[in-house]
Amino acid sequence: MINNWFSIPIYHKDYFDSHTMSICNSVNKCFDLMESNNELVNFNGTSKLSYGTQTKSALTKYNLIDVQEFIIQNVKEYLNLMQIIYSSVEILEDWLIGYKQNQNQGLHDHGYVDNIISGAFYTSVPDNSGPITFISPNPYYQHVLFKSDNNQYQDSINYFPKKGRIVMFPSFIKHIVNSNTQILINEKRIAVSFNVAVHM
Repeated sequence: MINNWFSIPIYHKDYFDSHTMSICNSVNKCFDLMESNNELVNFNGTSKLSYGTQTKSALTKYNLIDVQEFIIQNVKEYLNLMQIIYSSVEILEDWLIGYKQNQNQGLHDHGYVDNIISGAFYTSVPDNSGPITFISPNPYYQHVLFKSDNNQYQDSINYFPKKGRIVMFPSFIKHIVNSNTQILINEKRIAVSFNVAVHM
């Protein structure tokens, strides 16, 4: 018998309701405003984002309370699904990030810090946008037993964005946002990225 142990729970959920679509549009307008005001920079890639600027929280700066509440609601659902008992959750930082044609974000994680959940909420996703690739933190795939074409043991998983989709994961998971080679030159893929502290 073979048991696949030590899995890592990744949370994802899609929203299609009018309220979520409305807050997506609010985020997109804020991104466009920050871009026009030259408030975005490149960071570990070619995408434009508010991380690394003087804006610690784009959501707070533009009073996007609905987006903050949406993130907190989903973090709590994530924790409840894992049956984790906590006292409160707190958004530590958030940033807006946008990708145009052929732009990407390099391999990175959000830190090896206890009790931090990281994630992304996709607010604008053109057709054929590139996926986010999660890299396994387990070095098993470097071992001789797993150097094969056995698809059951993969060292990475592609996850495709969609407007109204949120994904969350432990902060130590390394990931890459692949280039949007197939979107049109005037299109943008936009997301809110965040780190949330879980207080026990």
